[in-house]
Amino acid sequence: MTVNSNFGALVGPWQVEQAVITHLQTWLDTYLNEQERQLGLTPRASHRPDPTWIYGATDFESYREDSTPAVIVVCNPADTGPELIASDAYEQWFSVRVGSVIVNRQDEDTTRMMASLYATAVMGALIQQGSVQGISNRTVLTQSPTVDYPDPDERLLAIGITGVNISAAIGDEKLGPIETDPTSDPPTAPADPPEVSTVTVTVQGEPLS
Repeated sequence: MTVNSNFGALVGPWQVEQAVITHLQTWLDTYLNEQERQLGLTPRASHRPDPTWIYGATDFESYREDSTPAVIVVCNPADTGPELIASDAYEQWFSVRVGSVIVNRQDEDTTRMMASLYATAVMGALIQQGSVQGISNRTVLTQSPTVDYPDPDERLLAIGITGVNISAAIGDEKLGPIETDPTSDPPTAPADPPEVSTVTVTVQGEPLS
């Protein structure tokens, strides 16, 4: 995220969501590999998602069976409101839930295992790497990896769910563009900086007699 020093960071759910997506696109494969190593599974036994299958949404229902495993990030401000820190900057906790949708054609045990592997890999990626793409000050685990079945009668579809809270600086009340005429209605915005041009002058010297 590129921050303009005049405004500072302006952060909402979208920025946090996108930062988590990028973070998981970077680290999820590493943690899935380690899960398989610890369990003695064949390397890459759990199918890997295409990077575009890691995305944000408002719930875990927005997936297509031909694009799974899908890793869906749901982000909203946590129940606690923003906190004013350092006298002028605001910090907000964001509630992030990540659902790994597994559609399997084999058996319930394999489906449940893959959903658990994904949820645990997401947990490791989020709590062990510190800052999430430079946007968070702290990440706290709020929901240990769990496996849920959207349809209790369909046990070949499972969602591995992990929850974290992420704190982020969302705005600074002492920053912002400076008004040139605050008494006007509406206030006048700063004028554009003047254009600077370069003028070339050629001087010819004459010898002195």
